[in-house]
Amino acid sequence: KLEKLLILIYGTILSKHQKHFFQENILALKNGLVIKEVDVEFRQYGIKFEKELPVHCHILNYEKEIIDEIIETYGMLEVNELDKIKGMNILWELCYEEGKDNIIPDELIEKVFDYYKFYDIDKVNEKEAFFLKKLRLQFNNKNNNYK
Repeated sequence: KLEKLLILIYGTILSKHQKHFFQENILALKNGLVIKEVDVEFRQYGIKFEKELPVHCHILNYEKEIIDEIIETYGMLEVNELDKIKGMNILWELCYEEGKDNIIPDELIEKVFDYYKFYDIDKVNEKEAFFLKKLRLQFNNKNNNYK
């Protein structure tokens, strides 16, 4: 769940401010979108995040506002519900290739998050369907290169 919330924060900051919230890659793996470094570091803690972070980071005001908004809006959702929002399942569908660490390009993350903003992916209308079809045509999954 931590990874999904971080991906929502990352995508929102990228789409609203064209800035990276963290440097790690977002990957499309068999079980969904992941941030490997977060998965490795925190998997052992389950729902108890009692480990103190070794590095302190400076969070800008606009980043804090987005973090608070994401947690307030999506913090109570289950992981499978988080996968359905803001185009997260679209990113996975466009980038996943079995047996590979499929890095999701920032340009694609920005486009999808900019389009969906805070809309539920389950409510796809005709305009959204056209957007998704266009994205799928533009994205070359074999070489993981967004055109």
